Amino acid sequence: MLFNSPCNIIKNSHMLKMPFYHLLYLLLCTGFFTPASARSGVYIAFNPDDCRSCIGAMRYLDELRPGTAVYFVFEEKLQEDSAVLRERFLLDDFKFHYIWSDSLFESIAIHGTISAINFAMNDEIHGLSMPLRSLSKDVIHWFNTYNSLSDTLLIDVPHRKSAELASYGLNLLFTNKIRSEINVYSLPSRKTEYTITLPDSVIKASYEISLGQGSYEENMQQLHDLQVPKIINIERAWQTNDSIYVVVSYSYVLTYQGQTGVGKFYTLNTYQGNEIKNIACLPMIIEHKSDQYFFTPFLYQLENGLYGSLFSPTAESGKRKFLVKYKYDQSKYTGDSVSDQELPDVYKNYNFSNVIYSNQYYALPLEDKIYQLTDGSLKVALDVFPKNNSSEDVYSLPECYMVNFKLSEQYLWMLYRNNTLGKFFYIKYDCKDKKIIFNQEIKEKPGDGDPVIDAFNYNCIVYLSREGDLVRNNYTIIY
Repeated sequence: MLFNSPCNIIKNSHMLKMPFYHLLYLLLCTGFFTPASARSGVYIAFNPDDCRSCIGAMRYLDELRPGTAVYFVFEEKLQEDSAVLRERFLLDDFKFHYIWSDSLFESIAIHGTISAINFAMNDEIHGLSMPLRSLSKDVIHWFNTYNSLSDTLLIDVPHRKSAELASYGLNLLFTNKIRSEINVYSLPSRKTEYTITLPDSVIKASYEISLGQGSYEENMQQLHDLQVPKIINIERAWQTNDSIYVVVSYSYVLTYQGQTGVGKFYTLNTYQGNEIKNIACLPMIIEHKSDQYFFTPFLYQLENGLYGSLFSPTAESGKRKFLVKYKYDQSKYTGDSVSDQELPDVYKNYNFSNVIYSNQYYALPLEDKIYQLTDGSLKVALDVFPKNNSSEDVYSLPECYMVNFKLSEQYLWMLYRNNTLGKFFYIKYDCKDKKIIFNQEIKEKPGDGDPVIDAFNYNCIVYLSREGDLVRNNYTIIY
């Protein structure tokens, strides 16, 4: 529970009607009110130490649609200085409510400390959390109109038809693996905010962090002598809070038992905006007891660590582990702990075993089940996929596979492909009543890439049309 003490206090600089005050106070003190179950409203985790530049951004709050409740959330220790804070930051100008709660502040602030604005909706759809300093008029407009039925945008993203699409908050990431670039597109501003590339300085640093000083020049010369092209690819990218994480693969020359060949190593690069903040080497082999497992680029960063998929071409039944948590030390990741979970029986091999992540949960593509990431416990199980949904070899497709999922306190949204029909489907499932609300075919024809679930509104699917336009459809309203 976020509110674990009846001493948490809510105040308002303007008059509150008593029944609403009592109701909200009851919700706070019983722990019923959490970000996952909150009704529509805006919650601002306010840290005065980093908010000197936030006041200008907060002026955009005046443009919220009428009736939107807004709450400033402070650490409890600041309550005795409330008058000073209100005067210093002109908070009374905003006519909003105040909450003093360490637990709520920590849960909605970025990294538990950085001022953030949270747009919370009811459990029908997700919300949005972003640094308070990033608030803009475009973001407020997007929040005010988040339930739009359908939208088709003519977008300016170059090479988008050959890029992999992903949705995080109000950003879309267009990852072009071959061109080694990521275009970060803002839905509110409807433009490409910036592009992440791999300049020579980043490539050289990656070689030296992974292989040692002088390795970049040495490998470039050896690859040239072998007439092998320099192969550098972006394998995967995702966004967590205000950071974008990018997995990059690099070719290098190796010698084994007197034979020369070309191998591959990986780094995890961390960006804020288009500025690189960190480069870390990733391990190719993870030892677990007497078994060896191999790295895959399907990674996911949480506050408590980095998780990733594993595979082993020789693992016997009963030893087929697939999930690892990494630990970080001095620009290198190593295997910290291999999860006890094993591949379920539907898997004849490691085909389609790349883990799908969403917040604190994960899924495997050949199952219609959702698990807790930290301990592997089963969270939700559907009965939509066929029992024998396996992929016999690398050349055969399963009948169905999951593309993505989102989970709230009450609902599961799951996007999957039926290969027999050659179509994508979208499910919304009520976890409390244990019933499917809809299981609808995506009747429109997406382009070459997979559609994705809108990270701002889970009822919406986003995809590129064959013409390269961006389409966003709300399936709850449609059906």
